Amino acid sequence: MCICVPQSTKNPFYLGILNLTFTAIARKSFFTKSHFSTRYDVTPHANKAKYLLEMPRKSGPVYYVQTRKGGRALRIQSPADSSEFWPEYGRLVGRALSDPGPISPTTACGRHKIAQLINAYRQSRDFTSLKPNTQKTYSCALNKIADLFGIREFRTLSRQDIRLAMDNMPIYAANQFLQQIRQLNDWCDQRGYTDTFPAAGIKSHGKSRTGFPAWSQEEVDTYLTAHPIGTQARLMIDLLRFTGMRVGDIIRLGPDHIRDGFIAITLQKNGVPVTIPLNPDLEVSIDATTPDGAKTFLTLDRFKRAFSSSKYFAQTFRAHCRAAGLEGTAARRAVSGHGLRKFALISVLENGGTIREAQALFGWRDAAMVQHYSEELDRERVGRTRGPDLML
Repeated sequence: MCICVPQSTKNPFYLGILNLTFTAIARKSFFTKSHFSTRYDVTPHANKAKYLLEMPRKSGPVYYVQTRKGGRALRIQSPADSSEFWPEYGRLVGRALSDPGPISPTTACGRHKIAQLINAYRQSRDFTSLKPNTQKTYSCALNKIADLFGIREFRTLSRQDIRLAMDNMPIYAANQFLQQIRQLNDWCDQRGYTDTFPAAGIKSHGKSRTGFPAWSQEEVDTYLTAHPIGTQARLMIDLLRFTGMRVGDIIRLGPDHIRDGFIAITLQKNGVPVTIPLNPDLEVSIDATTPDGAKTFLTLDRFKRAFSSSKYFAQTFRAHCRAAGLEGTAARRAVSGHGLRKFALISVLENGGTIREAQALFGWRDAAMVQHYSEELDRERVGRTRGPDLML
């Protein structure tokens, strides 16, 4: 490949360099994929552990567990310098080594390994048809089951094993653990993989009937004083209290959901479409905070990225609550985002809204939840207004 250059620059040395360079580009020998692939290769981390793999990234290395070449790599979520790193590494190695592979059709009923059944259940339509957030929640419990009982046959699992495991877990985690064992048991029974029901007769731990307490007006005022209009923290609470939506829907809200002064969106949890008015104060907060061209009202940085998960939103919102002085041992649950959903519902009921109207605004399929909050509000109202006259 020859290069045409002016007569004044026809130096033999430079001409040779130019010819070599453009010839290499023409033959595609420069900057091929092989020049960059080593940066992203997963290579064993020297002098650390047998199954530990490191993947370099700009933000820092990411570590995985891989027990065989070409096999599935399990990511270690804990930071490398934390005390949880090596315990998590050990759990992932145990899970990977206990994976016995796919289910064999010749294996007798009840003789399948629990890890085999969990893998088959995860690949089935019953699991893959669930919503992504539901799959993530179920996977946490399934991973715990695999860690504790993965190498055992299902027929050897007893009621005492499940009960003892639940006793060492928090209430919510224990109930999820029991629920997933029951679902896995039913799934296996329908396909002839087992004929035993070790979870039968086990009672779940008692659930809290109050849930997340609603915010008080004093807490809202304290938060608003600490975070002025134009900040991300202010837009968070404005979206929560003026829409009454769940966090999973708040992080999805954007300009595309505004139609003729109303917010119209299909809720993520139950697929119910709702239409609510756009509050003027919320509109002012959005205009002062959301950058032009953003697809969602809440953005993370100048690149206009949306929140990746409800958990990340909750962590960020909790940090803003701490900055406002609302985080404490007694009020820790009271300053949750879901508490503002209750705050918005109570405002609707106090302003004369009916149960059916509140059900339509908040997207519940039945009126049981609205009825529950309405009864709580009535008890408090009667106690404050009529109580002094009735209880003499």
